[in-house]
Amino acid sequence: MKINDNYCVRDAEYVLECYPRFGDVTMRAWSSADECLVEAVPSTPKSQKILIVNDVFGALTIPFHDQQTTVLVDSYLSETAIKRNMRLNGIPEDRVAFASSVAELEGKFDVLLMGVNPSRAMLEYELHHVRNALSPKCKIYAAVMAKNVDSSLYTIFQRTLGPTIVMPTSPKTRLFEIELDLETRTANFDIRYSCYKSVVADVEIEVASGPGVFSADHLDTGARLLLEQLPRQMDAEAPIAVGDLGCGAGALGLVALSLNPNATAIMVDESRMALVSAKETFSRNGVDLSRARFRLANGWDGTKADSLDLVLCNMPGDIDASHSPRLALQFLRQTLKVLKPGGRFLFAAREDLPIMKQVRELFPAPVVLVRDEGNIVVLATKPAR
Repeated sequence: MKINDNYCVRDAEYVLECYPRFGDVTMRAWSSADECLVEAVPSTPKSQKILIVNDVFGALTIPFHDQQTTVLVDSYLSETAIKRNMRLNGIPEDRVAFASSVAELEGKFDVLLMGVNPSRAMLEYELHHVRNALSPKCKIYAAVMAKNVDSSLYTIFQRTLGPTIVMPTSPKTRLFEIELDLETRTANFDIRYSCYKSVVADVEIEVASGPGVFSADHLDTGARLLLEQLPRQMDAEAPIAVGDLGCGAGALGLVALSLNPNATAIMVDESRMALVSAKETFSRNGVDLSRARFRLANGWDGTKADSLDLVLCNMPGDIDASHSPRLALQFLRQTLKVLKPGGRFLFAAREDLPIMKQVRELFPAPVVLVRDEGNIVVLATKPAR
């Protein structure tokens, strides 16, 4: 689907694009909830400080680029998208400050604008995170598409910030105005991990997942099947370089290092919370953190070509169906580049994800090792030169 119209809010017009882009497929980079939220904010003096949470492509940030605006981000892809769209509209990147989702906020903010994270655990963490950085008279607005509203939203807003009302708006969206309750006191922003233990490949592990990290209370089927197929003692003499693509809480990389004492790992994810969780998982299992590098990136961007012996990936299956195959193809192409000749790519995917044709084009003779519960595990090898 091609979308050519521009984003028009607050008497201004902007060009916004999604990121990453997949060929000529372009989805709209904003929603009616974004428009509703931006228009809800009254004119504010430039001396006031604005905090924006859960902006995806810049629809919330860019209209306030000429104010003292800070964007709280967990996603590397969202941060990259916002910066790209700022450049696209001729806005210098230094006009907006970026704050990490896993670091304490500095200063006090007069306006808070929130998109609603689909993970309620992550949303509640974010509200606890920002609570102590809000000025006493902070104006607080949140918006979400009506189809994503449930009763837990009201409970979370009121428990963490204060009295919440629904403002009149279009049938497709819900706009919340929240009054900061000065008597409400919340915990600091320390991350509360969901932890569980599991035994896979004869290795007992403890997995620690921060809020919003995929499969926070159990190993999903793809990860379990993949872990059962991990190679061990790949080469007792030579060092082995393992890559965990979209590492989440770090279970794959952790077990790979446990089975291969001579291995080191590159743990890659676009979520700051995921990388913090992976580090916590390694620490809880007594793995020396010097054996791993934790990289915030879009897949293997920035990783040296021909540098990895083994790449592991539990292909995402919880995103928009139209983007899943394109994201998987991006991972395939990147992985082919970073693998050494003869290196192996071991991945799990939903069986209905239509990527095996592309796998065969890039990796000769891939082998489906196991099928179970609609998932497959595939072993593909990069051709030797």
